[in-house]
Amino acid sequence: MATKAIIKNIKLIIFDIEGTTTSISFVADVLFPYARQKFPLFLEENWQNETVQNSVNELRQLSKEDFEKENYKNEPIPEQQNCTKEQLIQSTLNYLMFLMDQDRKVTPLKALQGRIWQKGYAQNQLLGHIYDDVLPTFQQLKQKSIPIYIYSSGSVQAQKLLFGFSKEGDLLHYFDGHFDTNIGLKLNSESYEAILKQLQLTLNINAQEILFVTDSELEAYAASKALFEIALSSRPGNKQLSEQAQNDFIMITSFNQLFNHYNFVSN
Repeated sequence: MATKAIIKNIKLIIFDIEGTTTSISFVADVLFPYARQKFPLFLEENWQNETVQNSVNELRQLSKEDFEKENYKNEPIPEQQNCTKEQLIQSTLNYLMFLMDQDRKVTPLKALQGRIWQKGYAQNQLLGHIYDDVLPTFQQLKQKSIPIYIYSSGSVQAQKLLFGFSKEGDLLHYFDGHFDTNIGLKLNSESYEAILKQLQLTLNINAQEILFVTDSELEAYAASKALFEIALSSRPGNKQLSEQAQNDFIMITSFNQLFNHYNFVSN
């Protein structure tokens, strides 16, 4: 668990996105509705695409599991040979809407959303939101030679789109890497252990020298269990942090405060 009174040396920083670098409202009120609106035409136009079909196969298995657990009331997505293309698309669409309604952080949903958002960003229909303190903080960290990573439930593709087409321009050159749910779910401490192992393939670093910045208490406790340092992001519109979490972790309302609580040192 983080100790507030001691200023820790940090050699690498990992940022969450939603509620941390980017407003929750941008994700909830812009990105998600955009994907929801575009899904029918996207599936119709890209149904034969191999990558799309791989995601559909994953969704089919998930729908079966949800149906068996009585989480999903509709029939699971059928096999290709058992129905028409139109029926398959509608069944897939129904399940995608269910997942979005439940705010499920599953990899095939995030992969398909990323493909839809790619076209939206490319056509200037979407512009990634970041808070005003994000770019100056990235600049300061790079001046100190601190590696910057992103870990989000959104796919790596979606992450790169948001920062590549942000309101501050293309920020991708600030990042040393990206993680998504392919490394594991963000509520599982094993995911952070997996991230550490991957980082240690190329860096001389231990868990206590990594700072994870997130708005989620559950993610904070999971990462803390893996011995990461934690800063909890409290932004406008974020869920209220519990008194317990505020006692256990550093809480910041601006990235500028990171430099008051941590000593950033390069390897």
